Amino acid sequence: MPYHYQTGEEIRVGDEIITEFRTTSGFRRAIVTDVCSPGSNEAKGWGFPEGGVMIEVDWDGRTNPIFYTSEEGMQEEFTFVKRCAK
Repeated sequence: MPYHYQTGEEIRVGDEIITEFRTTSGFRRAIVTDVCSPGSNEAKGWGFPEGGVMIEVDWDGRTNPIFYTSEEGMQEEFTFVKRCAK
């Protein structure tokens, strides 16, 4: 099951995004590191059998993994920046 940004584009591993997490200098950047379909072994392994999207947020040079299960939440909190080069 694909997940989508508010723009309608599919969320993919490697996408660079801006999150709603604020810093003193603006919003925090993140990278999509995993997209898990509902019921997949991968989703169950993360402890979220309903599926979702894992991002790594840049917290001043340190990464913090966050797993989103709600596409509505993803659409509200993610702003697509660019696709990774393949």
